Amino acid sequence: MSADPDADRMLRKYRSFANAIKLLLTQGYKFLGGEKIQDMLVHDLLELYSTHLRDGWRLDAGQTVWWAAHVDEKPGRDRTIENTRMVPVTLTLASEEDLRLRLTGYSAKEIRRYRVARMLQEAYEQGGVLTFADVSHLIGVSAGTIGKDVKEHQLEQGVILPHRGSIHDMGPTLTHKTVIIKQFLQLM
Repeated sequence: MSADPDADRMLRKYRSFANAIKLLLTQGYKFLGGEKIQDMLVHDLLELYSTHLRDGWRLDAGQTVWWAAHVDEKPGRDRTIENTRMVPVTLTLASEEDLRLRLTGYSAKEIRRYRVARMLQEAYEQGGVLTFADVSHLIGVSAGTIGKDVKEHQLEQGVILPHRGSIHDMGPTLTHKTVIIKQFLQLM
């Protein structure tokens, strides 16, 4: 059974962005390759587009989108941030919980520590890891302050927060190995 050319043209109309990419490849770049390869490339580009761009209308009040290093993207020699796989993550900069903490008498420092921990955890749950510099830029304090907040939170709560240093074992950070050894020594 042969395909209806009118239906095919109508279907292309509904895939206008995909068609625009294909047209750009064939006409603008004189792309070599068959239609199947072009279709595969268009599919991959659309997948990247939907993965990396977020609709601002779908964010809650107090949220923003930030680019984080992918959790599986290990650092290496000659690996710069430009050739590191990144992932967009939605982070909550301000929440109702922050306001409740303020109303119940928590200090600005305590609330900031809670916010830092929340943002690091949110990024990790979405497949990304933030640096202290990322968080410092987002909330307007120095990276050193973020480092102190993370260290205090970890010691107080007995947890390891997921950030680029602890997940990718970079820099002078408290790692999971330290916690395991500490727990082992407490058992003895």
